[in-house]
Amino acid sequence: MPNARRTTNANGYARDLLKLPQSTARNLSCQAGAVIPNSPPKHFTLSVRPDGREVFLPPLDPGRVYQVTVHGTCVYWEHWFIFVRPKTHDALYEADERPLRDSWEFRASLQEDRAAHKYTFRISGTASRISARLSPPGVTQWSFWAEGALTIFVEPLPEAAPSPVYDLVREERLFKEMRAAEEKAGRDKKAAEERTAVESKLAALRCRAHREEHFINPSFQQNYARHHLQEISSKLKGEWASEYDDLMQQPGFKQLAAKQAPEVLAWLEARVNIVRLAEQLLISPPVLQGPKKRKLNSEGVRALILRRDEIQAVDRISRKKLKAKMLVKGRAELESIPLDPDVKESLNTELDEEIRDIGEDNGKGGTTL
Repeated sequence: MPNARRTTNANGYARDLLKLPQSTARNLSCQAGAVIPNSPPKHFTLSVRPDGREVFLPPLDPGRVYQVTVHGTCVYWEHWFIFVRPKTHDALYEADERPLRDSWEFRASLQEDRAAHKYTFRISGTASRISARLSPPGVTQWSFWAEGALTIFVEPLPEAAPSPVYDLVREERLFKEMRAAEEKAGRDKKAAEERTAVESKLAALRCRAHREEHFINPSFQQNYARHHLQEISSKLKGEWASEYDDLMQQPGFKQLAAKQAPEVLAWLEARVNIVRLAEQLLISPPVLQGPKKRKLNSEGVRALILRRDEIQAVDRISRKKLKAKMLVKGRAELESIPLDPDVKESLNTELDEEIRDIGEDNGKGGTTL
């Protein structure tokens, strides 16, 4: 029975039990024809019949809250095919059917006693007149007549009584607060889960960074890039870049790592630098250069001269020894040949001269050992 609320049953029929304020209403009398006073009464009772006619309430004090009690039942007869059947209903329900009300505004203040056909709710006072009307669902050419009436009793509540709007606002506020608390709890839970996952990942990375601590050394980075150039270009570059991006894009990872494990960040940056060095080597490979010759001073020159003379002396000694061996060997060979002694002596003399001349001209026009 809310203000100006039309409720519908399963067959599509509608009734208006209490309408919105009617400031232009002409009929100011109740069903019995009694004139409603213009001043707000303390309490009053109206009778509403199921004929669709409006009954107007007197003006109500805008500063007060009123309690409205509707009770009673009505009966109407409906023509259904070739049968005539009675239908019993009260302010909110039809017998053996679903509730005729479908409104949420009065959940906070509505009280039901369905067995007694009694319903109570609160309304705020208004200077405009409020009308009540009862239209049975069968007000069509198939309906015949209706009997009974509903009684509406209106009385003011104490001045401190909250209005229905207050109850609705309070209920909506509580609902929003509960919804906000649930959303906050969900966000907090998600943040805690993300932090736990980041901490677990950071612990695993700390172990890897400790095992590969040498990656932080700049010299090692250069050597690694040079000796593993092909592997870095084909495999490690993509793997390291993917892991680096995933970690750095995780919320709070960089701040947590900087606070609890800065060596992990240094290790990750070292791998990025190795890839950078490898790419530089691919673009401009280093030019191989031999060792630079050291400029000699006077002492170095003197040492080189002495070393040269020593080598030459050793070479001459070795040559003389070799010539002596060859002379002895040549004479032994000639002695074993049966020749005339004069011939042997002549050959020995000639062989001695030839062996002595070997290497004396340092290879110029002669034979060198």
